[in-house]
Amino acid sequence: MKKINIKSGAMAAVLAGTMALSMVPATAFAADATAGATVTQTGTAITKDWTVASEAQYDENQSFSFDLTYVGATNGGYSGNQVVKYDNKVPEQNKTLKTVTLKELSKKGDTLTYEKTLSQSDLFSGFTFETPGVYHFQLKENDVDNKNVVKDSSVYDVYVNVAWKKNSVSEPEVQSVKFTKDNKTTKSESATFSNTAKSNHKLTVSKTVAGTAANTGDVFSFKLTVKNATGKYNVKKGNDTKQLTAGEAYDFTLKDGESIEVQNLPEGATYTVEETDAKGYDSTDVTDEDEATPENVEKGKGTPTGQGTINNEDDTVAFTNNKGFAPETGITMNSLAGIAVATVAVAGGVTLVIRRRNRAGEDF
Repeated sequence: MKKINIKSGAMAAVLAGTMALSMVPATAFAADATAGATVTQTGTAITKDWTVASEAQYDENQSFSFDLTYVGATNGGYSGNQVVKYDNKVPEQNKTLKTVTLKELSKKGDTLTYEKTLSQSDLFSGFTFETPGVYHFQLKENDVDNKNVVKDSSVYDVYVNVAWKKNSVSEPEVQSVKFTKDNKTTKSESATFSNTAKSNHKLTVSKTVAGTAANTGDVFSFKLTVKNATGKYNVKKGNDTKQLTAGEAYDFTLKDGESIEVQNLPEGATYTVEETDAKGYDSTDVTDEDEATPENVEKGKGTPTGQGTINNEDDTVAFTNNKGFAPETGITMNSLAGIAVATVAVAGGVTLVIRRRNRAGEDF
């Protein structure tokens, strides 16, 4: 156990029978303490809340760690119920003594927030306080290894108040653990750290076919890879929803007029979309909001690709496959038959009218 031992210049007076609290001009640590006071309070020390953008982004193995740093100690403790305040930090004694980790957070009701707590006794497990005084610690959250999470940068001051037990001048006890937040301006019952979802947006990939020889029934294959992100993301296509894992290739297909929507991508995420099977079409136009000009890939000359970075708005990548001539008319192979039927019908009608007029002229 870590021992926090405060040598007192007034110990003789205390041992003489006075109930006054010790003066503590200096501090020292030892790792082999077996006696002294420990924190037995079961109240909450840390409350961790994590709000995700979607259920897909929750990961029970996601961990959050917190550093407990020893700042120093002063004379004081308790005089009746009055906590003696102090403002005498000892910068040279600043040292991170312990790191605690929380994971496997539980869902908080019917929300997208997950939570977990740590008790005061668990936070200070391993510490022994041998001398009365006010022991000052600081508690803060470390960086989070998840691109979807916004770190809580709050800093909590934690004060462990130690005094002699009643009717004793040799047995210390921890009487309370107090928390304040941000330069001791806000009192708190515990340290609450809330992580929110990083600002996020969606990526839409769409397919269009054009040209007289195009067929709206053709199915085109694609591969999508998202990097600089963490975890899983919902991919919506029509009424179906699947999941994409960041860093891994996601294969999908699209026909004319179809699209997929990747939801809740964090800012800074990068993506690459490749058309892996263009069905032998003459060319593919790729329009990406991140590109200055559209890219055209002719048959056999490369892989149609769209790529970019999620910034402060939604992104789209549009693939248009061309086959045959006059793509600007929007005429495809599927519509050609209908147009032909209509043309024949119109021609037949005109012929019928002309014949009737000729017969009418003869009768006249």
